[in-house]
Amino acid sequence: MNKPFHKILPIFVLTFSIVSTLRAQSNYQLSLSEAGKIMGEPVYLEDSSSGYASGAHYYKCSYFSLSKDSITGRIGKLYYMYEEYDKESEAHQVYEGFKIANAKNSPLKDLSFGDEGYYQGPPGPPHFILVRKGNKLLRFKINKSTSHTSADALFEVAKEKASKF
Repeated sequence: MNKPFHKILPIFVLTFSIVSTLRAQSNYQLSLSEAGKIMGEPVYLEDSSSGYASGAHYYKCSYFSLSKDSITGRIGKLYYMYEEYDKESEAHQVYEGFKIANAKNSPLKDLSFGDEGYYQGPPGPPHFILVRKGNKLLRFKINKSTSHTSADALFEVAKEKASKF
């Protein structure tokens, strides 16, 4: 093997690995701009964590509005969670459990994207989307909506995220 190529091959492999990992992460993480689009105002990342539990790798985060809404008096709060289960059947079971439990509270609207998904929202419970695609679940919950919150943007971002899996 040519010495110069032999020396750069490990660097190339490492760089490719890092870029691939970052690209994969960007598919499941919710960006600041996506969160701001949903909330309709500037937000900041309050917290985030990731790990493995109950047969799934997960990433969760929360974004809060920078200031109190002058109309509602609320600080907007958006919660997001991505889960990747070891088995598709496990993801489906978790999805069904949420759907059955939430259907008791108010009507659910089926979504046209993902393998299965639903929306639940005001006037009763807060805006909530759960989408399953294969062995992956996406959850969006706007725990505190404001006069700036956009349900349309919530659907748009959820659909875009689900299309990347």
